Amino acid sequence: MPETAAEPAVDRPLEHALEAALDELEPEGRRLVEWFYFERRTQQEIAADLGVTVKSVAGRLDRLRDKLRQRIVRELKNEP
Repeated sequence: MPETAAEPAVDRPLEHALEAALDELEPEGRRLVEWFYFERRTQQEIAADLGVTVKSVAGRLDRLRDKLRQRIVRELKNEP
């Protein structure tokens, strides 16, 4: 069945791997990822809300991206 504009193509294994990786994050890390990527908040906004520096937020996001990337790659390699 062809996809329509209302139904974007979804890579189900990737979507599953991302959900699994997000579920493995600690609540604080997941919250940062959700704020930055899903709510489109800036690093400056996040830093102000948390009372930390922008550099601290940037570093945390870098580490979280690495964790997510490693988990997703591992999950996709195990896909049948």
